[in-house]
Amino acid sequence: MRTPLTHSDLAVALSTIHDSVPNSLVEFYRFCNGFYVVSPHLEVLGVDALQRDGDLIEFATFDRSSCVAFDITQLNDAGEWDIINHATGFRVTHTLASFLTNKTWAWIDRQRPVWRDEFGVEGALP
Repeated sequence: MRTPLTHSDLAVALSTIHDSVPNSLVEFYRFCNGFYVVSPHLEVLGVDALQRDGDLIEFATFDRSSCVAFDITQLNDAGEWDIINHATGFRVTHTLASFLTNKTWAWIDRQRPVWRDEFGVEGALP
């Protein structure tokens, strides 16, 4: 885990990526400034490394190649940005809490590729 930023440094850094950031994201970065897992590879970027690409903010990489991003077009019903696969648009989850608990641990513990559709059809429900 990387050292968290001061409150003022965090406010400045987050204001450069979006004018209104969900509270869950602010709280996460107040706790830690991203983290890195060596094996299996997972990196959640520090706030200083967040990159905006149109309506997406890239924030994590699995397996050194699969990038996930916040879809900042709108807040979802949970008051957060959906987390999607940057390349395909596949929705990984609705909340940062789900991402940090369910999704990261499914990858770390079982190497389950949570960034893609497990049922073989992007976006389809079983």
